[in-house]
Amino acid sequence: MTSIIDRKVPRPPHRLHLLFVLALHLLKPSQGALTFHRFNASLTCADGSPYGIYMEDDPATPISQSQNHILILMGGGSCANPEDCRKDYEERPFVFSTNYNPQRVEGNTVLSSDPTINPSMHSFTKWLIPYCSQDFFLGDINKGKVGGFTHMGSALLREAFSFWSDQVTEARRISSAKAASPLETVVVIGISAGAVGLMNHVQTVRSAVNQVGTANLNLLLDAPSVVSDQEYVGKDFKEAMNVYVDVKDEFPLCAPTHPLSGLYDSVSDLPCCLSTHCLMRHDEKGLASFVVRPDNTTTTEDQSVTLEKLLILDSAYDPVALLGGTTFLQSDVNSEPMFGTDQENAGGASHMIESAGGRKVRAQETAAAVKALALHQQPPHDINLLQKRVQWVMTSCLSHSFLAPAVEFLRLACNHANYGMANYGMVCNQYGHASQYAIADHNLIIRVWRTIKLWNQVRFEGQTIHEIVDDFVTGAPSARSPSDGQTIDLRFEQCSGPNCLSQSESQHLEQPSCQALIEIENTHIPIPVAFQVTWYIFIGLLVIVSFLMKYHRRNPMTLADKEVKSTPEDSCRSLPSLQLKG
Repeated sequence: MTSIIDRKVPRPPHRLHLLFVLALHLLKPSQGALTFHRFNASLTCADGSPYGIYMEDDPATPISQSQNHILILMGGGSCANPEDCRKDYEERPFVFSTNYNPQRVEGNTVLSSDPTINPSMHSFTKWLIPYCSQDFFLGDINKGKVGGFTHMGSALLREAFSFWSDQVTEARRISSAKAASPLETVVVIGISAGAVGLMNHVQTVRSAVNQVGTANLNLLLDAPSVVSDQEYVGKDFKEAMNVYVDVKDEFPLCAPTHPLSGLYDSVSDLPCCLSTHCLMRHDEKGLASFVVRPDNTTTTEDQSVTLEKLLILDSAYDPVALLGGTTFLQSDVNSEPMFGTDQENAGGASHMIESAGGRKVRAQETAAAVKALALHQQPPHDINLLQKRVQWVMTSCLSHSFLAPAVEFLRLACNHANYGMANYGMVCNQYGHASQYAIADHNLIIRVWRTIKLWNQVRFEGQTIHEIVDDFVTGAPSARSPSDGQTIDLRFEQCSGPNCLSQSESQHLEQPSCQALIEIENTHIPIPVAFQVTWYIFIGLLVIVSFLMKYHRRNPMTLADKEVKSTPEDSCRSLPSLQLKG
């Protein structure tokens, strides 16, 4: 029998142990945070760094129980040939690699888990697919290295979606509760270069989603027309397609010699696969399928039906698209200033307005072409149904993309970019980054901001971009009347000039909220010459008075010591003697 003395009595936890447990609790990832995971060792970025996907650490709903998922394809530019890639790598190495990426991101805007910030998708299971191949997610792994860089973007996208579908399918199979029923909603968003990749991989996405099954598949393209309208200075993307894309079998519309690419030579000198307009009109298995199919649905192997919708967010004044087609951003430290004379600047502004007008007209032409395509189907499609499934919103805000799912990626430009330009750079704050342009001749600094607040700052026809996205995801009916029976619900502001007032806002004499995206700072205000002279005289007098006061404080008795104490006798002595003559 064990005595009381021999019995081990539990000790109260040591204070250090309590602190350790508390620290572990504090270090536990917060709900909704996403962590980087490698899933295939053979996949690499352009610089050879390991590739992976961001997954939620502690989702509100386990994957096995989740009925809604959102996947984001990130962007980050593209290079066209070995020389161009080396130059871009020197300036922005972080877009070629995951070595600069954070291991963990909190999730913002469409990836936020806060219902007050992201009411329609806060409870969705969230996935973030990085972009580091610099090839619009089109690069062919079999092409090998090009100029020391590996462009395998197509394989990265395919494997990422395959990994997602495998994870969801396996989790639902183990739980068995949800295995037989399809998901409710899958939202896939492509941003900038990620949007270009998404609109070329519609079939890849469908295949992965159909493996799981979903009632609703919503595709959102944020700034896909960044290269749709004009040639980029210093970037021959036709050459790029031959260099790192399989134009024979995988992406024939990327072939520079494809007949459809020839149709757009006069517009942008781009292959068809990089043009939203070309793909929307002609890619009947991809973007055009949203109007070719009479009911815009797909049927999976188990006969479940998926309703598909498409939303395009664009800007007539996308600065990357407009400035990429000029020599505006080609200046370096030793070149002429980026901004010229007032006359040249006025010409540049006119060019921007003209180009933006061209972007609006081209969207109208595409909408008309798509309508004709739908009407020529047998039987002709119901235009009203199609309009509810294809929306194209084109603002007049000076902005490139509207959704920023992770502020940590926006800050990479401030921490690791080296543009080598005297007049251009990046600045950051807690919400994102700004492209900063210095106009030396006018002593001005202009910043164009891209932040996580942007989707609430940009208003269009009385709605924020945030509200437009929410309505699209939830299927809420639009309060806007149909636009002349077009198949695409195309909307754009009628005014000219960036950040103009929309018709609905001008009635209330309100400034467009996207003005907040532009910050102008005058670093030196010219002062009239007469005022400058007066100012210098005042400063000079102030210095003299200050010196005298300082001298007097150091020698307070100097004048007193020199005073002569007078007496009547002294006064008499001091008078000159008078000589009287008799």
